[in-house]
Amino acid sequence: MYILEMNQAGNNHIVGLFQDKESAQDWIASCPYIQHEQFEVEGVRYDDYTMDYKTLPTYDEIKWRDSVFPLTKYMFAPDDGPIGIMCYELPVMEEVKDMVEGATQVDAYVIDNNEVKTYIEERENAKETLMEYFKKQNIAYEVGGQGSEDGEYIWTEQQLIHLDANFVDTWQNKSSVQAFVEEICR
Repeated sequence: MYILEMNQAGNNHIVGLFQDKESAQDWIASCPYIQHEQFEVEGVRYDDYTMDYKTLPTYDEIKWRDSVFPLTKYMFAPDDGPIGIMCYELPVMEEVKDMVEGATQVDAYVIDNNEVKTYIEERENAKETLMEYFKKQNIAYEVGGQGSEDGEYIWTEQQLIHLDANFVDTWQNKSSVQAFVEEICR
């Protein structure tokens, strides 16, 4: 199943659920207000679907097969930028046999679901190790930033350490705890 939604600056409007991606794309093609742009990054083709507030009607009905979707410019704000059209697959939970496909947001980062448990365990181990090191060295520190754009961090008077993917990678590839601390605190 595929869900189709319109998004502008965090303001989401669900269009509906489709049996397959082709049906969702067919609905998109039926809406005259949606612009389509294709671009390529490192050999991978991407499709970008957007709407411009200035071209939206006061009211229109998007007819597709037997359905009617009401579309109005009043669903959006004139100054909040482009309106993105997103289509993504949703798992049918009765059919899922193992880990749900997709990714999970961990702080400010998105981690593949098959890696998220290990990532969080490693991140927490590294964080605890670093805080224990600061305590033993009598270095004052603060932990903050959870939920922020840049994510959680540890702050000392000397530096700001983001608990990002590079932080976790450094922990996972450490030759010793001391080597990890030296690498992070340099």
